[in-house]
Amino acid sequence: MHTINLMPDAGGNPLALRWLAVAMTMACLLTPAAMAQEPIFTDAAVQPGAGRMMLREQFKYLSFSNDPSGNLDHADEFSATTILNLGVTGNFALSFRAPYVYRDIEIESAAGGGSETQAGIADMVVLGKLRVFKRDTSPIDTVRVALHFGAELPGGDDDYSSHSIDPIAGLAYTAIRGRHGINLSCMYRLDTSEDDDHSDIRGVRMDSLSASDEISADAAYLFRLAPESYTADTHGAWYLVLEGNGLYETSGDAELLLSPGLMYEARVWTLELAVQLPVYQHLDDRAEMDFAVLVGLRFLF
Repeated sequence: MHTINLMPDAGGNPLALRWLAVAMTMACLLTPAAMAQEPIFTDAAVQPGAGRMMLREQFKYLSFSNDPSGNLDHADEFSATTILNLGVTGNFALSFRAPYVYRDIEIESAAGGGSETQAGIADMVVLGKLRVFKRDTSPIDTVRVALHFGAELPGGDDDYSSHSIDPIAGLAYTAIRGRHGINLSCMYRLDTSEDDDHSDIRGVRMDSLSASDEISADAAYLFRLAPESYTADTHGAWYLVLEGNGLYETSGDAELLLSPGLMYEARVWTLELAVQLPVYQHLDDRAEMDFAVLVGLRFLF
């Protein structure tokens, strides 16, 4: 059987050195947490390695209109969301999400006219992620499954808070094969609010209506545009991202968004760009979204 020695003493073997360099590059790019090909909106079954942390900042603009109550003419929403992911062990990680939201709402003249602004910290989310399945078939190819569990906690501003601690549970699946990546996730949030008079944090709501549980279902496909294959000189990769993001509330409201994006993933940082467009909206309790634009940055420590 013919083998290639990849140890440093293989200095006289150019092929061995080349494979060693490629392997080291792949280790730098992928093994810190197998964070490669993590989508923008869809949860993935990957997390930072033990003792490592990922800081993620997402800046998003949303345009709203077509309020069922007839009181809203138009609304603009700007949000800045900070996400911290901390690897506790090789199979378990903690996640913390805190969004700051600003809204500029234009009210219809039939309702008195004028405008209203809202700003504050929305409900925060604390989650644990437990990886229950992992199969790596190469430095790139992998299949992983993770469980999510945690809670949504009351935020610091009444305009965006459900005023309750709402349990969350979910499941995420990630598969990477060569230049292709697939991510699927679902999440259930149980609304424990005893007070129906609360504001909506999923979109612009002009009237206080009853609370409702939520079921989210997301799917993402990623394609590595460049490089076609990794080499010792690879420092990063470009990905085309296409996601479908669905949300159903037990009040009967439902929406499906199409979210195309572009992502550049370097060794310890990532740039993400995306838009969200409504494909289907059946909303009786809040205004419909026209479109959204997102710019995000990730840093791995």
